[in-house]
Amino acid sequence: MQYAQIVVNSKTTQREIFTYSIPPELLPQIRLGILVLVPFRGRQIEGVIVDIKKKKPPQLNIGQIKKIKAILDPNPVVDESRLKLAQWMSDYYLGSLGETLFYNLVPAAKRVAKNLKISDQPPKPKSYQPFSKPILLFAPYHSRLHAYKKILKKLKPDQQAIILVPDLAVANYFLESLTSHKISFIHSNLTLTKRYTEWLNIRQGKTNIILGSISALFAPAQNLKLIIIDQEENDAYFFDRSPYFHASKVARKLAELTGAKLILGSSAPTIESFYETKLNQFQLIKGKFSPIKAEIVDLNNQNRIISWELEQAISQTLIRQGKIILFINRKGVGRILICRDCQNRFLCPNCAVPLIPTKNQLICHHCSTKTTIPTRCPHCHGTNLAIFGLTTERAKTEIKRLFPKARILRLEKQTKEEFFLDLETLHRLEAGTDIIIGTSYIIKSLVKKADLVGIVLAEQNLNFGDFRAGERVFQLTSKILHLGRKSIIQTFIPEHPIIKLLAKNDYEGFFNYEMKHRREHLFPPLVSILKILIKHQNQEKVRQKTKKFYRILKKSLSKKLFQLNPPVAPTLAKRHNQYQYNIIIKFPKDLKINQYLPEPPTGVTYQRDPASEIQPFCFNYFALCTHH
Repeated sequence: MQYAQIVVNSKTTQREIFTYSIPPELLPQIRLGILVLVPFRGRQIEGVIVDIKKKKPPQLNIGQIKKIKAILDPNPVVDESRLKLAQWMSDYYLGSLGETLFYNLVPAAKRVAKNLKISDQPPKPKSYQPFSKPILLFAPYHSRLHAYKKILKKLKPDQQAIILVPDLAVANYFLESLTSHKISFIHSNLTLTKRYTEWLNIRQGKTNIILGSISALFAPAQNLKLIIIDQEENDAYFFDRSPYFHASKVARKLAELTGAKLILGSSAPTIESFYETKLNQFQLIKGKFSPIKAEIVDLNNQNRIISWELEQAISQTLIRQGKIILFINRKGVGRILICRDCQNRFLCPNCAVPLIPTKNQLICHHCSTKTTIPTRCPHCHGTNLAIFGLTTERAKTEIKRLFPKARILRLEKQTKEEFFLDLETLHRLEAGTDIIIGTSYIIKSLVKKADLVGIVLAEQNLNFGDFRAGERVFQLTSKILHLGRKSIIQTFIPEHPIIKLLAKNDYEGFFNYEMKHRREHLFPPLVSILKILIKHQNQEKVRQKTKKFYRILKKSLSKKLFQLNPPVAPTLAKRHNQYQYNIIIKFPKDLKINQYLPEPPTGVTYQRDPASEIQPFCFNYFALCTHH
């Protein structure tokens, strides 16, 4: 009798691997990496064979060992490199190996395999080349696209590349630029059958470019030579559901395991990636940026949304029949509905955050709760309700008042389900427009260069409760500024260093400024961060649960290795009808933290290197950001 070590498709303890006996009739087909059906805790679930043993583990009795029920796929669904990747992800991100391994597959799609008449004979994996130093391509978008196309031309017919994009809006332009290649496009709108067909095509080597979002990173490319992550600074690359991970970090490990070349592309890289170039861990290739001609306008003495200076610049540009972009990173008609009589704020009942007013509804952008805009306050029954907050709709209303003859386009993503504008539609809309008013969707839509760019309120997100807030403001605003031949930056804090550095387009200066604060307060890239998220529907119970777990951590973690911060309620203290608390731990980057942490109880999750919700340096860092 032989035995198989199997990882099951279930959230178990971090590294639990289960032993099953191999029935004699199945033995000839048993191989590492194949998908099997096994009994598990009263049900039958999928599992992947990760090892084969001739003897049973000594601690188990024969009666404890169950048999494999069936082979679901005789061909390996995961190769050695992906198995090692899953094991590394489980260790590094403190997740269940079952969850982590099965995210590398297409388990739901496997169930439709019997309905497809597709010959599935994967080619033998190629021998891997030595791992080479990752490249940080710091260049404008069109320069990066040119560089990608150039390197992709060097791919041999049997070689494969993975290209990750942060948003499907951007994927459309890559598709139009790579027409000479056989492409598999992996995205969330694919049906299960189509997803599985693409998965098979990739595994058989029928396509040599895999383009898509995070899930494309785990495509079963048998001869992977290149991984490209464009706009590597985008938060979309952090997978914010279990198993939590960051695509850039995982891609770096995958490149190491397969010998593939890794290229991270950005016009405003993350502090972490640029820091790696300083340590000579990444090769820096810097493109040429066109100079920014930007003027800072102080709003403190002007009681208006559009300053006098910006109004005059818009007027002169319209006279010359030029194009204008106005950027404001808040969509909708307002940010909050308030009763003027009793100061009641209309909050989401599930998330306890302000409901966002639209023309006809109040919407929660976290849980999608919708309700009609009331005519009376439910607390005092007054009718004196008002919408507050600077948004694209308010800016559009003001621009229409100032320039009634101007043709205006409001460009913003309306829903999570919205796909993307094709290039032809976008350019047709642009052609009939004088002024585009939009959010960060302007960047995703790749609008053409404008004669004038106006940043309506530069510090709008600068006081968000996260140490990366300044970095995000700089990255996003600098991209918008590069869309204009001339730019005006409106702000209430004209002396703030980040605003001044933006006007000069001084990324190196911003990097040095940011690193000074991160060294002082011990933040990445100098250390790693673990965010522990505790949830419960009852507010008092989540408080008690947090206190108890904090006490456990305080006793078990060495002060020499760990900086354990007291629990705090995050900015979004309630989400999907559950109250939340965070515990933040800082520790050395090379420390194997899984050896020190207890197994998380129900309602507690570990998130290593999280994308957001980490407390800022200190309140003084954002003290100037008081106007909204």
